[in-house]
Amino acid sequence: MKNKYVHRSKISEARFRLVVKGFSLDLTATQTADLASISRNATNRLYIAIRKRIVSAISKGISPSK
Repeated sequence: MKNKYVHRSKISEARFRLVVKGFSLDLTATQTADLASISRNATNRLYIAIRKRIVSAISKGISPSK
C-alpha cells in the first residue's frame, strides 16, 4: 500500500485522490472523510497539508502542479 503523494502514509493513493477530489469540490472534512472512509482527523491533516502546499507554490511563483 505505497502512496507516492504522501510520505509514510497509511492511506492508499486511491483514498488520497478522493481526499483531493473532496478538497477541490469544497467539501467539508467530515463529508470527505465519509466519502473516502477515513477518519475526520486524517482528512483535516491532509487538508492542512494541501493548503500549505498551495501557499508555498504561490509564494514561489510557480503553479501547484509542478
